[in-house]
Amino acid sequence: MRKNVKTTIVLAVICAILAIIAAFLAYGKKKSMNMNMSSAPSEPDTPTLYLHGIDGTKKSTNHLITVASRNSGTRSLTINVKKNKSIEYHGHLSKTTRNPLIQVNFLDNKAPIKYQVNWLTQILIHLKQKYHFNDYNGVGYYSGGVTILENAAQNSDNHQIPKLQKFVSIATPYNGVVGLNDRANQNTVNSNGEPQIKHAANRFYPSYDQMISDCKKFPSDVQILNIYGSYNDLLNSDGKVTIPSAQSLKYLVSKHVQNYHEIQMNGQNAKHKVLVDNQAVNRIINSFLFGDN
Repeated sequence: MRKNVKTTIVLAVICAILAIIAAFLAYGKKKSMNMNMSSAPSEPDTPTLYLHGIDGTKKSTNHLITVASRNSGTRSLTINVKKNKSIEYHGHLSKTTRNPLIQVNFLDNKAPIKYQVNWLTQILIHLKQKYHFNDYNGVGYYSGGVTILENAAQNSDNHQIPKLQKFVSIATPYNGVVGLNDRANQNTVNSNGEPQIKHAANRFYPSYDQMISDCKKFPSDVQILNIYGSYNDLLNSDGKVTIPSAQSLKYLVSKHVQNYHEIQMNGQNAKHKVLVDNQAVNRIINSFLFGDN
């Protein structure tokens, strides 16, 4: 009888020790998992790149970035493409930067779109290699919108660069510029955005037919917001870009993307150079990009 009691006690002690060891090991494993999770690299916030157009400067996008930086994001980098084609990066950016706002300036501001597209590709490769961005948002003012569009279309299969996620086009001439190859009330678009007149290429811009061809490969998951202005009903334009020219974006992308919206602004604050300073425009853009109310 005593032998059975001793055996029972020994077994109970062994079970208790084993239970303590199991609990200790389980705690250690959980702690190790938590440490690994906390030390795992986090996905950086999606950066937003702001591009001005031909004849533009940093002043063209300064107000857009200033307003966005007040509540939505962090002004991080200024990227200057110099006239000698070299690219300089100024500012601070890390993987913990909240909604990085990046200004891209083409110091040779009369360079054709094809060169701007190439420079933007180099910039995007650098941003992915150094900061590990997989996506980016693009805000293009004037011909900056064409640069972003063409870059995304031409690089749809390029895994070296981040993918365009959201695209804001502001006063962008997709099919002609007033005083260059377009004039007020010369052209019209149908309900699909297809223009009656499709302009040929010139020293600055690709032809509309070329953009149609390029956009066959435009990525399908991009969200697009197209904003343009009309400050005078008789002119049917913002003074530099006609409404049909801006609306011609729809025909280029609507067959490939599901999320496309266009907004027409009217009145004196819808003039070409004033549109980017328009408070309503800034609110609409930041709501679209960052969910601001």
